[in-house]
This record gives sequence, structure tokens and C-alpha cells, in this order.
Amino acid sequence: MLTLWILLSLASGALAVWHAVSELARHASSSATAVASTRNLDWRRLGVVLAVAMLLLLLGDAEQGYGFRAALACALGAAAAAGADQFARHAAARLGDARVLGRVLATATAGFGLGGLALLLLVFADAHGVPALAFTLGAAAAAWFARDGGQASAEQFVALSAAALAAALIRRAAPADVSLQVYPLLALVCGLAACHGGAGLIARLQWRLPGQVAAAALFALAMALVTWLLAPAPHLRGGEVADPWRIYLALMTGLAVVPTLGLFAEQVASVRQARAQELAQQSQQGAAANLAHGLASGMASIWQSAVLLAFAVWATNYLAGGYGTALAAVGGLALLTTTPPPVASPDQGAHGRGRLNGALALTALAWLGVVTPAAGIGGIDLDNPNFVPGMLAGAMLPFALAAALALPERDGGNDWRGAMLPIALAMATPLLVGLVFGRAAVAGALLAAVTVGVLLGQFLANAGGAWAGALAYVQQGHLGGPGSPTHDHVRLGAEVGGRWRQLPLSILLLLAAAATALALPLFG
Repeated sequence: MLTLWILLSLASGALAVWHAVSELARHASSSATAVASTRNLDWRRLGVVLAVAMLLLLLGDAEQGYGFRAALACALGAAAAAGADQFARHAAARLGDARVLGRVLATATAGFGLGGLALLLLVFADAHGVPALAFTLGAAAAAWFARDGGQASAEQFVALSAAALAAALIRRAAPADVSLQVYPLLALVCGLAACHGGAGLIARLQWRLPGQVAAAALFALAMALVTWLLAPAPHLRGGEVADPWRIYLALMTGLAVVPTLGLFAEQVASVRQARAQELAQQSQQGAAANLAHGLASGMASIWQSAVLLAFAVWATNYLAGGYGTALAAVGGLALLTTTPPPVASPDQGAHGRGRLNGALALTALAWLGVVTPAAGIGGIDLDNPNFVPGMLAGAMLPFALAAALALPERDGGNDWRGAMLPIALAMATPLLVGLVFGRAAVAGALLAAVTVGVLLGQFLANAGGAWAGALAYVQQGHLGGPGSPTHDHVRLGAEVGGRWRQLPLSILLLLAAAATALALPLFG
């Protein structure tokens, strides 16, 4: 039965990629090269990182899941993410319509994600959690080195990592329950079908209904049927078995929370909202006022995201434990093809970026709640003298990563510092903490790194969106319009925020968590 469901997911992924290719061929334009990426995937540096990671995996104990199988899983994850990236670059060079481009990339992203995960479960059906961790490590590395290219890379990684967490790592708690493994895959399958079926249904019936609403309704109905048929029931703390409909509610929580985070981001960046307009008005006082108020706007917007994420983690964990939190991330990603692409208008771009950042944050929090217990890392222990030093090191990591990511690149993008320093920091810091202070310190480091990193990432993205919204507002002719001193001031802020909005902090934090869990045997 498991093989049948996996083959269905694999076929659905292949069908999604084929559909994306067909859409690309139908809408291709020879004049769309302006949106193409100026740089290709950094194969050389990715090869160096993968070679080191696969060599270390090969040296591990095969009885614990390491060895050749883990190295192969790492290569598979990198190949799936790199495939999505290459398709995204090719599509960006041939499509000029931002909405069509976003729809094509999202469909291909889901297809590559389904295909990669289905192959992972098909090849490593009897493995424990190590191949899933290695798969995620490879996908994260490929997504990192593809960050300057196609827009599908980060979405691809989130879809892969979130579903891999729910489908593979949870098997340690209930290895015989096939439904737990295939339920996240079927959620992605139903998400693809709902997106395309919803659009067709609206067109056929001539309903005046937003495509996202129709797709969400179809997805909820389809997953209700899947829940009734499979009846997934993970084990909670204390041995209690969760009711299948609690699993369904956890999935629907993610479906509601992630778009809401996108609306929060849009509210900060929208030229129709007071925040962007107020920031533009304050910029009349000079560039310093623009920068100060932009930072304040980003800080003031954090409480909404923090409260909503806290509620999502609490609700999904209460409903279905760590499995529910991972499913919430899958639910938030299931309707990718209805998400406004980041290359659209400033408002829609902020909404798409906000949904992506929200899904990344929820995925990182799911890693904290699923990966660390599955790997045997302990919880909070303030009486342990090693816990607080680890926590401080983890809290430092997101700031160090943000600083390394914000450094300007040298030598026309061939600077090894800009590409290798962040990934080295992300992987080496938790490893050094574990080797020096032990597992208790690793628990503190991961707790602090994920918590601080999620909030810092939201702050940087929202501040960047506020600066972009203020620039768009002035460019519409307000406050003197283009060429005025105010325009020069808001343009400076938009240039600063442009780098901040794209910082892939959550990807690096997930990579750090995967690397730490894989290196756990070294910590004693």
C-alpha cells in the first residue's frame, strides 16, 4: 500500500512538471530576457559543500542510517532543488508576464518537491530519520547557492523539508503507520489539483470568486476525504494517540495562518496603507529619517507575526504534537500556485514574500519541535551549566548570518567570502557548540537560533517591504514624485531594504539544524 501511494505522488509530481513545461511553451516570449537571472547556480561551490557533506556521511555508522544511503539521499535532495532552480531560470528568461511566471514556477516547484520526496521514500522505505535529514541538508545547500537565481528555489526547499519532516522523521514514533508517511504527500497532490481545479471551476461556472478562495475550499474538501480514508493517528506525548480529525485541523491551521502572514507583510509594504505613506512623508526630513522610520516600522510589525506564529505552534502542537506543526507548514505551502509572485507589483510581491517567509518560519519552528526530539537532543535545562552558553551562541548566530549576508560581494559575484562564509557559520557554529559543551548546549543553541532567527527574519523582510512601499508611493507622483529630494531619500532606503528582504535566514537555520542532528553521535 505504501508503494502505491508513493508511486501516485511520484506520478503527480511528474504531471505537475509536465504541465509547467507545457505552460512555459504556450506563453513563452522571445522578449522576456530582461527578467532572466544574471547568474547561474554556483555549481562549483555547491559541489564543494556537497562533497564534504557526503564524505562525512559516508564515514558514519551504516547501522545508524549513515554511509552510502545517507550520502545518496543528500545528493538526491540537492538534485531535486537544483532541478527546480534550473527550470526557474529557464522560465524567467522566456516569460514576461509576472503572474504566468509565478504560476508556472509554483507548479514546477510542487512537482519537483513531490518527485524528490516520493523518490526518497521509495528508495529509503526502511530507513530511519538519517536519510531524511541528509536529503534536507542537500536541498538546503542547493537552495542557498541558488538564492540569486530562479524564484522557485526557496519555495522548493520549504516544500521538501516540511513534507520530509512530517513524512519521514515522524516514523520513529510510529514506523508501521503508512498513513503518516503519505498524508503530507497527498496534501501536496491535493493542493496542486485544487489550484488548477479551482481556476477551471470558476471559469466554467462564471463565478465571481477569488481563485485562492475556491482553491482553498476544494483543498479542504479533498483533504477531508483523504483524512477519512487514511485515518492518520500519530502518537502524542504520554502515549496518547491523536484523533485523525485533529490532524486535519492542524493542516487547516497552516492553510489559514500562512496567507495571513502574507497579508501582514502586504499591510506594511502596500502603497495604499498608512505605514508606507507615513514613511514616505517622514522621508522629507532626510535620508536619516527614512532609515530610522523604516527600521521602526519593521520592528513595530513584528508583534503581529510573533503572536500568529505562537498561536499556530501552540494550536498545532496541541492538536497533533510536532507532527501537526510540520503539517501546518505543508498546509501553508499546498496552494503555492495561487500565491502572487514576488516579481509582481510591490503589494502583491510583499504578499508573496510574506507567505514564503511565514512558511519558512513555521517550517523552522517545526524542525525545533520535531527534529530535536527525534534526534534525542534534550530540552531546556537551566541547571545545566552548558545550556545557557549554548543558548547565547545560538542567539548570536542569526545576527552573524545577517551580517555575513548583507556584506557586498566583490569580484563581480566571484567572492568566496560572500557565498561560503554564511553557510560555514550556519553549519559550524552548532557543531562547535555541541563538540565543546555537549548535547544540552546544542538544545539551547537550536532553541535560541530558531526563535531569534524567525523574528529577525520577519523584521528584516518587513522593514525592507516598508522601504519599497515608500519608494513606490513617491514614484506614483506623491511628495514631489521622481527626481525630488524625497525620492532620493526613499530610494536609498529601498536599496538598503532590497538586500534585507531577500536574506534566506530560515534556510540557513534549517540547514544548521539538519547538520547538527546528523552530527549528533559526535556529541557524546
